[in-house]
Amino acid sequence: MSTSSERRAELIAGAVTGHLDEVEQAELDALVRADPTVAVEIEELRAVSERIGALGAWEEAPAPAVAGAPRRRRLLAAAAAALVVGTGLGVAGTLVAQQAGDGPDPSDPSGPPGTLGVAEPVRFEPVAGSPAAEAEVRAEVIPHTWGTEAVLDVDGLAVGQTYDVLFLDADGSPVSAGAFLGSTVEIHCSLNAAVLREDVVTLQIVGPDGELVRSADLPTVAG
Repeated sequence: MSTSSERRAELIAGAVTGHLDEVEQAELDALVRADPTVAVEIEELRAVSERIGALGAWEEAPAPAVAGAPRRRRLLAAAAAALVVGTGLGVAGTLVAQQAGDGPDPSDPSGPPGTLGVAEPVRFEPVAGSPAAEAEVRAEVIPHTWGTEAVLDVDGLAVGQTYDVLFLDADGSPVSAGAFLGSTVEIHCSLNAAVLREDVVTLQIVGPDGELVRSADLPTVAG
């Protein structure tokens, strides 16, 4: 089965937002049979869209008297574009303004470290002698098929200074997840690195001039 990347994105977006008709659902089912990774991608995008609120509620405009295929294609294309924007925010390391919930969502995925989509709390130890030792830094690591995500809550770092977020592999080689600026308010940000969770052993935050601000060893997970 040959499906264009644009149509593939439209079908995935429709599945995530729950707006496929019977014909489109059959087309998606055939695509999943040909490429099982499509099902994994749909589940991950659902988790991402719920976590960062990229999509919000999806509402179709009132249908005209005769709704044809071109209109549905435009709706699915719009949903696909929304997904691209939403997930792109995380991949680019863009700061995400988000409200803390009252408690864990029972629909969130669960499992041991390394399970796709499961947030792993990170235990940071302040670096002795660092000017940033008193700052509050909390983090979670989330494995994905496309890489590893770091979700940070930071308060008390030097305002306007650049802080790099790095994952280290077993050889100590760094892979950048992005960067953020110290702020006068508490920072909530989500950053992604192009390295799989099973290849990651350490998460670090590095300040100006290479100063190590925080470092945490991560549990070893199987590939």
